[in-house]
Amino acid sequence: MSSLIPILLLSSWTWCSASPLELRDPGGLEYTVIGDSWAAGSGAGGLATRWPKDAPSNCDQDPGSYASLLQNDTDTGISKLNFQACAGQTPDQVLNCQVGDDNHPPSDNGCKTAKPTSLGKPGLMTIHLGADALDLENLIKICFYQDDRAGCDQAFSKSQAALDSLDKSKMILNTIKAAIQKTGIEPAKVLVLNYVAFFNVDTPDTLRCIINSEVPANQSRRRQTNDLIMRLNGLIARDAEAAGAKLIAVERPGGPFDKHRWCDSGNDHWFTGLVTKDDIDQFDQGNLYIGRLWRPTGAGYFAYHNAIREAIGLKPLPMPDRLVPYQPFAAPIFPFGPHGAKRSLSTERGSY
Repeated sequence: MSSLIPILLLSSWTWCSASPLELRDPGGLEYTVIGDSWAAGSGAGGLATRWPKDAPSNCDQDPGSYASLLQNDTDTGISKLNFQACAGQTPDQVLNCQVGDDNHPPSDNGCKTAKPTSLGKPGLMTIHLGADALDLENLIKICFYQDDRAGCDQAFSKSQAALDSLDKSKMILNTIKAAIQKTGIEPAKVLVLNYVAFFNVDTPDTLRCIINSEVPANQSRRRQTNDLIMRLNGLIARDAEAAGAKLIAVERPGGPFDKHRWCDSGNDHWFTGLVTKDDIDQFDQGNLYIGRLWRPTGAGYFAYHNAIREAIGLKPLPMPDRLVPYQPFAAPIFPFGPHGAKRSLSTERGSY
């Protein structure tokens, strides 16, 4: 029964509180960012960086991340960015590598960051963590690119077990509390972001929603995948509330990603992906940076940027033309496939 609680919380979500935060600081606003690949901005520049030859050495922090967009947004008044987020880190790694506690400073043991830096004394903090604990890359590869049914069932079981562990350990809550204690920030100035469900599950199988050149994304798998994200979001909502922090529910009914998911009609969707058989072969051979697969595109991170703007009392900005529509690596075939052309992964990049 306890595993159902996070999903039941969804019905009471608001995307942020009615009263925006008062953050103005004559000396400039200090902003700290902790979290995983979604906080780092993985995917904003596409999938073209190859692995491991020229893998990012900066935790895949992308200039198209919402953190960087906010820093460069003159309306926010941000004068200093403590960018701690690191792609691939699970909540316990975020706690150990990025936050630490009063008795244990952030450790570089097993962390991607060579020299952990201070969280500072921020007037605004965003926390975005949980998804990188679910091994979604493996699930996506097996279920939506290889059509391995037995392996797919095992991958879903593994991700569910990871969610059970997050639920019982309350690692998300522990990390939020530790970050608040470490920095002395008011809990109400900590914004905890949720994740976006990947699929439109209403597209019927008869329309053969295809996200690559071979394997249809059937409704059952789409629904299972979305349910993982929604259950994770339930944990995030629960733990943000318990810590006194503010939930920013980018995933919500009528939210910015509606009509921009896999299996929505058109090509203006906001996730990176693989399209052709050649893409999949390159992926299988380890020639692409797996940590960017099915992460938001530049347009998706801009939507997160706008959600944070609204939470701090600013109006959303119009989407820049360069981010609409996103084409490379992310053209689901709708309503009929397969895709005909192949692309060179070594030359094409994303829109940002």
